[in-house]
Amino acid sequence: MGQIPSRYSDDEGEKIYQLLSQLDFYELKLIYEYFKNDLIYSVKSTDVEDLLEFLASRNILNKEVYLQMKTDLEPFEFSEKLVEDILDAGKESVIGFWDGLYDLQINSSSFHLTTLRNELDKLGDNLMQRILLDVNGHPLSSRLKEIQQHHRQYLLEKNMPTPSESTGQNKDFYVSDHYMGMIASYLHPFHRSSEHKFIEIARKHKDYLQNELESYSINRLFSWCYRRNCAPHAVMVTGVPGIGKTTLLQKLVCDWANGKFYQRFSFIFFLRFRYLNKLEKISLESVILQEYPYLKDQLGNILQNPERLLFMFDGLDESVHEINFKSSQICHDIKQVGDVGAVVVGLVRQSLLKGCSLLFTSQPDKLEAMDISDFKRVLEIVGFLPRERKLYIERFFMNKALSDQVFSFLRDNDVLYTFCYNPSYCWIICTVLSMFFKDQPTNDYQIMPSPPKTLTQLFAAFIAHVLSNTSLDKISTRSLLKSVGWMAEHGVMNHITKFDKQTLAQFDVDMTSKLLPTLMKESTSSPKPSFSFLHPITQEFLAALVHYIDYTPENLQSSLEKAKSYKKKHRELFLSFLCGLSDISTRTILEPYLGDLSSDAAKDVLTWLQEYATEFKIAKKERLLKVFFHFFELQNKDFVLKCLGSFRKFDFTGVHLTPLDCSVLTFILQSCGETEDLWLNECKLQSGDIRKFAPALHTIHTLGITDSKFGDDGVMFLCSAIKHPECKIHMLWLSATGLTDRACSYLGSAISDNQTLRKLTLSYNKLEGPHFGDLMTALSSPNCKLEELGLDSTHLTDSSCSVLASGIRNNQSLKILHLSYNFLIGPHFGDLVEALSNPNCTVEQLMLHSIFLEDENFSLLMPLSNKKNLTHLDLSYNNITGASTPYLRELILQSPSLKDISLFFNRMLPYEDRRMLANLETQKPGLNVHID
Repeated sequence: MGQIPSRYSDDEGEKIYQLLSQLDFYELKLIYEYFKNDLIYSVKSTDVEDLLEFLASRNILNKEVYLQMKTDLEPFEFSEKLVEDILDAGKESVIGFWDGLYDLQINSSSFHLTTLRNELDKLGDNLMQRILLDVNGHPLSSRLKEIQQHHRQYLLEKNMPTPSESTGQNKDFYVSDHYMGMIASYLHPFHRSSEHKFIEIARKHKDYLQNELESYSINRLFSWCYRRNCAPHAVMVTGVPGIGKTTLLQKLVCDWANGKFYQRFSFIFFLRFRYLNKLEKISLESVILQEYPYLKDQLGNILQNPERLLFMFDGLDESVHEINFKSSQICHDIKQVGDVGAVVVGLVRQSLLKGCSLLFTSQPDKLEAMDISDFKRVLEIVGFLPRERKLYIERFFMNKALSDQVFSFLRDNDVLYTFCYNPSYCWIICTVLSMFFKDQPTNDYQIMPSPPKTLTQLFAAFIAHVLSNTSLDKISTRSLLKSVGWMAEHGVMNHITKFDKQTLAQFDVDMTSKLLPTLMKESTSSPKPSFSFLHPITQEFLAALVHYIDYTPENLQSSLEKAKSYKKKHRELFLSFLCGLSDISTRTILEPYLGDLSSDAAKDVLTWLQEYATEFKIAKKERLLKVFFHFFELQNKDFVLKCLGSFRKFDFTGVHLTPLDCSVLTFILQSCGETEDLWLNECKLQSGDIRKFAPALHTIHTLGITDSKFGDDGVMFLCSAIKHPECKIHMLWLSATGLTDRACSYLGSAISDNQTLRKLTLSYNKLEGPHFGDLMTALSSPNCKLEELGLDSTHLTDSSCSVLASGIRNNQSLKILHLSYNFLIGPHFGDLVEALSNPNCTVEQLMLHSIFLEDENFSLLMPLSNKKNLTHLDLSYNNITGASTPYLRELILQSPSLKDISLFFNRMLPYEDRRMLANLETQKPGLNVHID
């Protein structure tokens, strides 16, 4: 293979090409690995077929092989595989790949390609030097090298992962050992959401998956930021509890200590705000030496080169000290004594150790009221994407067959699968499911007869699992959960997640109980020890459960009303758990360990929910979804039907539905039996979402699913509903849904077996192709009862006219046909008009708006003047001049049944001709000529 020439057409591109060309293959591999994440996402966001065509033209790969691979793999997996294969193919293939990717996306707004190009352009040769520095580190004296090695070993010992709770798989599972390596940038991480934070993050995932994920791998946290036009010295990482912020830092520390990443930093100092909470007046020197006393003799030498230092501060949200990044009270010297805030802010503001790098973590809530403009990069960890979830599950079970079973179950259960984005909840879910997916039965099987379907069932099973591993009697267990539950409820109502000993005593919590550590964890790092629940949602579950353990009508009603009226919606899961526990089968999971749970509480909750549901007819769409989620947790279809009454019209247009929302809506639709209208326009649905809806879609009379990109695969699932023997679908809108002619095969087969469908709109798709004929064949079927067909802007051309004609010629039901915004003019257009003019053709309304009709083609329309049932004709926005006026006049006057003709925006028609055509209304009673 000869040298691959550059195809760049701009100076920036040529500069990048020259930079890559002068590198040896070792250096090229380093820079390729450095940008690997950006390359993968750039492939994912480009037109893959065009890229493969380019690479095949350079003899870099076999296009057909990779097209088949693209079909077999998920988009990210395919992109990752292609990027890896290119590297294996050698230097010229790497440069050619880079060349093609850049050329095909030269005008793209792709974040990852823009980042890559900008960093290469700004840093040039210096980037290679920085990468090599990250690999090899700075030269050190023998003594500093010795100290550094000791420091590495110390950090490894302090931050090596500790075993999590036993998974039941006869092994220990190390979470930070299995860090999945992805964090994502989010531009507005501190906005005040109207949703529960865990549901909000789950909702973001769909947007991330549908759009280009702005992500940073762990080795790129301090890379060039093109938005700020700098390499940030201070980076803030945010995320909800349990999402992996501390794990990220532990991973980074361990990788640095093992020589993997960031060797440009000769020393890393890992400090936790939990530890700093114990301190009052400090200096930077004293803080470092208290944590790393072995550095005492060499600390002065170490701090002489600040640019070689990285300080990591974990848990800003846990700080009890005031941290004001705009404060003027800051430290300027490593020996200067001040409060914790003065030292921390001094580092961030660069008055202390100018040039050092800093990495902070915090929950988003803490940052809402803070000015953090000194942090030039703010990132949010969004948790596991689908591929990370699968990998986590495989590593949890350490058994491929078992993990495949579990993953398959979760993919069919969107409630549980959605919450797998959070590592903490993924662990809970895997722990519970390990009771049901095992080679050998155990006593755990007695907890519930089948795997959980709802979030309430999941946490009921998890708490039952915790209780089953203690030897406490029911009375002691019930007593502790009563005390802990009321404290949890107090915390939920007042947005409190940390409790001191005084609060535990106030709620009579027995701190000597061996059950308490299984539910709450104690932090002794603060000046005053505090307690928090192991997982935040566990607090909300126990807060709901206590109303069934210690039922009082007044307390329950008060909590329901408070939770309902709370504007921030942080109590939504609490309400859902209350509703879920009203189901007797769910309560049964816990009763073997707690005794009877109140059925009166269940009745009160159902009464409240029924009253609450009466408001949903006027509720906003998002609120209606929340009510439906409560219904879903209850899993009582008869109760749902009772609450809905005769209300059967649902409009969620513009709501970005998550898979969780789709599962909840499917449950509601199935509960209804029949639904009059369902509008899901602009909901960003994907094929998997349609698959979730499919079991219930046949029950809907009018269904609109437009402006989504679920494509042919999604239509395949939808067609199962159209084929259903009890299908009720009367009208179906599928405009702008990413369909190709392949969808026509699925739709054709379904329509041939359907007796109910009367209107089908497929506008704004790309339907021309060999399979378009399958739809027309179905139109010819005696079973087809379609009365209106929308094919506006479906990329049909003259070559489709004969196929259209065959479908129309043999159809007995079609009355309205939309063909606007298609380039139909050509030699076969006459075939279409002939079929439309056939005496047996039933079409009454014909839309030919913007079909590029010109004067020389107009005579082809004249057979329509003999059509006895044509009442409406739209010829607007065509290229008609005065030469066509005689034909238009004859068509209008001779058509026996024509009532309306639209001729808007035919600007080349002379004014006199337009007036004359308009005046034809006086010659033909009942005629309307619409012309401007």
